[in-house]
Amino acid sequence: KHSRILGLSGSLGNDAEQDFVKEVYDCDLLLVPAFLDCCRGKSKQRPTCRGVYLADEAEAHYQRIVQEAVAARDSGVPVVVIMKSDAEVKKLEERLGGHLGGGGGAHH
Repeated sequence: KHSRILGLSGSLGNDAEQDFVKEVYDCDLLLVPAFLDCCRGKSKQRPTCRGVYLADEAEAHYQRIVQEAVAARDSGVPVVVIMKSDAEVKKLEERLGGHLGGGGGAHH
């Protein structure tokens, strides 16, 4: 049904677990560097609030997400956007349109 599925997990740390998932699901794995180590109470770097944005309308909200995601991507920062529902993912995907290019896209 879906051409791609993206999952996030912090529990596939050892080689045996990674090999198992690759074999069973015929997938690739990608290491995402940790930003914080909050589970152990030790922050690798102090978190910084980059801003809080409020929108009166849903469309303005989606456009801000697109703007921030494209700007981050263009500066070489990997982008992960987590939405509340599949319906919201589809709405965001429509608005991202041609901004992603080459292989990128919303995955749900």
